[in-house]
Amino acid sequence: NNWVSFHSDGAYVLYPMKCKTRQLERRADIITHLRLNGYQINENSLIDLSKYEKEQQFLEGTGSLVLDRINKIAYAALSERTDAALVETFVSVSGYRAVTFHAFSGGIDEGDVYPIYHTNVMMCIGDKFAVVCLESILNVQERGAVKATIESSGKEIVEISLDQLKQFAGNMLQLENVQNNSKVLVMSSSAFSSLDSLQKEKLLKWNQEILAAKIDTIETLGGGSARCCIAEIFCPFQASASRKTQTT
Repeated sequence: NNWVSFHSDGAYVLYPMKCKTRQLERRADIITHLRLNGYQINENSLIDLSKYEKEQQFLEGTGSLVLDRINKIAYAALSERTDAALVETFVSVSGYRAVTFHAFSGGIDEGDVYPIYHTNVMMCIGDKFAVVCLESILNVQERGAVKATIESSGKEIVEISLDQLKQFAGNMLQLENVQNNSKVLVMSSSAFSSLDSLQKEKLLKWNQEILAAKIDTIETLGGGSARCCIAEIFCPFQASASRKTQTT
């Protein structure tokens, strides 16, 4: 989900990745495949930020940016992979407004404090709710600004702890079942197990189902979780244009 994002007006954005191996993830054939299968992706609306890799500036897609697509708000925890200037570049061309802050893996008195380089590790925005580890935002003013922005956008906050963050409880994604328009919240089994009954109750108020996948290997070796494995496609879909197949 880090090299590309898709948007409801048919635009798509390519992002600058810090690791050279991950820069190889950008694949034009995936964009072509989506077009051939009914997704209305507008080539003229491409926003290509990948050129900033040459300047050693990085903004790793919806890892760096947690997007409130309803209210056009981009939440970003600044780090070496989430450049402040590129956040401003993104909002200037996309129509979003930015809420930037600094988030850390531990509290002030803990020995393992280091910056959280991907915002989607500590935050998930759904249509009616937001899962967020406010405890990871050490600056009181920044924490208050994030909390106030979420509340003013009309979403219920489901707060998670640092311990739950480390079990990937912030790395969730709300999806829609197109067959019945129901909301499905995807997370890992470790994230689900870390939640208490009240948190699960709140999440099920806004989602018809929670899908928890056992992806321990990905979490242990890859450092990411369920949300990191999924790129949302918000581009318009035209069913009559889909099912174009190629034969050999």
